[in-house]
Amino acid sequence: MITIVIIGCIGILQAQTLGFEDSTIFRTTIIYAYAFSLIVVGIIQMPLTRYLADLLYGRDFKMYFPTYIGALILVGVVQFLIGAPCIYWYSDWPEPTNYTP
Repeated sequence: MITIVIIGCIGILQAQTLGFEDSTIFRTTIIYAYAFSLIVVGIIQMPLTRYLADLLYGRDFKMYFPTYIGALILVGVVQFLIGAPCIYWYSDWPEPTNYTP
């Protein structure tokens, strides 16, 4: 719910500075990135939650934090490898120009 409200606020604030089309492209990119991140995290969430619950039940606290950090790194790398090329190739952002203030 908070994410939807924040995306809406960003859209309202950007509509004043950017054009409607640029603001729509930016919000759409954010929404797709958010949706696909939920899909990627969802794949690993249930097995990881079960494994961490078993560690917690067995009082194996030494492996709890490294397992969690390892999962965060794995999900981050997978999301970057999938997301960065997709955003670069499929976004309709214009090519950067030489900007001199």
